[in-house]
Amino acid sequence: MADLEHIMRTTFSSREFTDQAVTDADVDEILDLARFASSGGNGQGWRVVAIRAAETKQAVLDASMPIARRYVAGRAAGEQPFTDLAQSTVTDADVEAVTPEASAWYTVLAQAPVLLVIGIDRRKMAAVDIGLDRVGIAGGGSIYPFVQNILLAARARGMSGVLTTFASGAEPAVQSIVGFPPEVAVAAMVPIGYPVKTITKLRRKPVEEFARWEHMDGAPITAP
Repeated sequence: MADLEHIMRTTFSSREFTDQAVTDADVDEILDLARFASSGGNGQGWRVVAIRAAETKQAVLDASMPIARRYVAGRAAGEQPFTDLAQSTVTDADVEAVTPEASAWYTVLAQAPVLLVIGIDRRKMAAVDIGLDRVGIAGGGSIYPFVQNILLAARARGMSGVLTTFASGAEPAVQSIVGFPPEVAVAAMVPIGYPVKTITKLRRKPVEEFARWEHMDGAPITAP
């Protein structure tokens, strides 16, 4: 249990990787562990394309770059980008004004040894909140535990990665690049490799800041 807790507390987001090879066996072992994730109705609708070819990795990054640039522009405008609770003030001109330097943290992902494009077969997805008047959330429970397991398994092997979802916003183009059929939605893009720098002290909000007993007006949950 101590090892699991250490992995969970130190699984950080990495975007820069060394030249150390990620083997076919590494990818197989990571996905072999990830497949034990929970999913809606045990549908196990995940689909994965693992990319090594530089031109294909670049094509996926290029397709999703407009979404990443809009995110950067939104942050620059003081917004929480892509929330469904507020209308964005970001214009196309603002997006075009985003410099290569401002989006370099995303473009560098094309240099990862392996890029995983992760999809979800929508026929296997339990979107139980589909009837509500808001952006759907519950359907993600059928795929994102799988993605988190990938990151945990990579961390346990000295590797790292980062969960990105900009490719979802460019779904038709990315589907075409990786060969996903229309019923397989693009859920995430995860680079995998050995990090240039390992981070072991992560900053997260304390439990009492987001958790309460019995009701959101109740007492904060804290250690005894």
